[in-house]
Formats: sequence, structure tokens, C-alpha cells
Amino acid sequence: KIERHFNTTAILETDALLALYSIVQDKYEQGLLVLAGTGTAIMGINKDKSFLASGWGQLLTERGSAYACVKDFVCEMINDFEINGNISPFGKKLMKHLGYDDLQEFKKLFYRHTKDEVAQSSKFFYEEAENGDLEAKNWLYHNGEMLAKDSMAAIRNLKMTDEVVIGFRGGFASNVHYVQEGVMDTLKKNGINPVVTSGDKDPIYGAFYMAKRKGIIC
Repeated sequence: KIERHFNTTAILETDALLALYSIVQDKYEQGLLVLAGTGTAIMGINKDKSFLASGWGQLLTERGSAYACVKDFVCEMINDFEINGNISPFGKKLMKHLGYDDLQEFKKLFYRHTKDEVAQSSKFFYEEAENGDLEAKNWLYHNGEMLAKDSMAAIRNLKMTDEVVIGFRGGFASNVHYVQEGVMDTLKKNGINPVVTSGDKDPIYGAFYMAKRKGIIC
């Protein structure tokens, strides 16, 4: 309908690809998008080839998102309690924050709330980290490490050079510096020299640069 109405070509692409193009613009042949908000998507590009790592959703491989931050921590709490009978100090803080007296109550959080609602609790991790809680800091950093491992999968598949242009999108990756530090440190430890660029924040620019690269516009 759009093509008929405007007498033009219409192309459907994912928001992740548009975000990636908003990072590489028309300046770089290769680049990497680390998108982590409620969910995650890691997408790389090298010349005319792109590769998506992660982005499979919370029921499959998702890690490093605001949702996974909460879910994976609770899973660690459950495992630690079942094996050692312990609940960590930050785990107790999280339970108090949610008004829970028993681990069983976490079922309410995950089975009666949406993904977005669960992800909101990741803000408590950041608040406590900023207040000096080392366990919260380390956990947020760990989520960055997980994002970096998925980033390396994209880098390997695209045979990208060691110096990689990288951009962060999504509130969890963009606003939580502990997460970014986990990403950057892990990449550097693996011989990758990431160069951070903000690019154009509005994804509409990504559509412009994608069309430009594909020769749809001049």
C-alpha cells in the first residue's frame, strides 16, 4: 500500500539493523551494535554482510538485558539457597525491596508480570551499586561481560578487524556504566580494541544511511 500510494520502494528491516546503521553511518565499513534495554540484540556489520548474535528472546538465549539481569540473579539466588542454604546480602536487599519474605514469592514476579515489569527491578541494582553495594556493582559488570561474549560471536563470524567501532543503544547498556565497563574490559582482554561512537541517536538516520549504502538514495 505504501509503495502504491507514494510510488516508491518500501523495505522492511529490523529496528536493530537501523540502530546499527545509525552507528556506522557512512563513515565506517565495519561496526558493532550493543543493544540492551528490556531485551538484547548484538548486531555487527562488515562491508555488505551483517550478523545478529543474541536477540533470541528471554525464553531462549537472552542475557545481559535488564530483564535477564533480574532473572539470572534470582536463579543464582535459588541455586545458592538450594545448595548452600544461603541468601546473599544483596539478595536479601532485593527481597526487602520487593516486599518478599520467602524465595517462593519470586514466582509472583515472573509468572504474574510482563517482561517490562520484571525489567524495572534492574533499576534497584543500579541504585544500590551507586550507593556502594559491591555485589550489585559486580553483577551489573557481569551482565556487561555476557554482552561482550555475544559481541565476540558477531566479530568472529564477520571476520572483523581487532579495532571495532562500537555503539551502545537501549537504556540498560547506554545508561548503566557498570554494564558498559564490563563490555569494554572483556573485549580488551580478548585482544579487541573497541572504539566507542555515539553515532546518530535517532534510528531514522539509520534508515537514511542504510538506504544510502544500498544505493536507494544518493
